[in-house]
Amino acid sequence: MWDQVNAKVTKRAGWILLIVGWIILTAFGAYAFFTDFEVDNWEKWGAGLLWAGILTLFTTVIWERYKESGNDPYKDVQR
Repeated sequence: MWDQVNAKVTKRAGWILLIVGWIILTAFGAYAFFTDFEVDNWEKWGAGLLWAGILTLFTTVIWERYKESGNDPYKDVQR
């Protein structure tokens, strides 16, 4: 039983650490990119729109998976 608990805890902790690290590095990279005066404005707008599109698609997929998980008839099936 403790193996299942340990697997769930480490899995969640791993995801949380991955997401927080990704957010920190992305925020720093975006700050460094957008405050650089050698980069043209059209490159800044392009990169910003690209990241906005990626984050929108990612958020949409996560939200759809979350909504479908409530109606999953196989969620209580164990291997």
